Amino acid sequence: MFRASSGSALRLNNLSVKITNLAAINRCQECGKPEDDHDKASHASHRYIRDGSLPQWRGWHAFRRGLATNLHDLGMDDKTIQAVLRHSNVAVTQGAYIKTLPRQTVEAMDRLNAKVAGDVVQ
Repeated sequence: MFRASSGSALRLNNLSVKITNLAAINRCQECGKPEDDHDKASHASHRYIRDGSLPQWRGWHAFRRGLATNLHDLGMDDKTIQAVLRHSNVAVTQGAYIKTLPRQTVEAMDRLNAKVAGDVVQ
């Protein structure tokens, strides 16, 4: 899909290192130093433990799924999300990329409950 300076195919994992700031999300829980710099620090009197409150990079597929899910949550229609992800078929976007959030499931059931309760009262 993309070419490296050598002319061969660019490896997406190498690209992710260049465009995502992994050092910003791989920090020590105790001192806040990036993982790569932690052992080099002269004051490192503790073992590196990743700060679990920070998001973790899960790769390009997870990034694209998260993008599709968040666009859907913001109210974008599925055809627009398909275009953003450059899928040839909207069924792929719907089936493998757009995920329902727990909050959406609870909201859907609350709406159904309200509708059923409203129908019973009338």
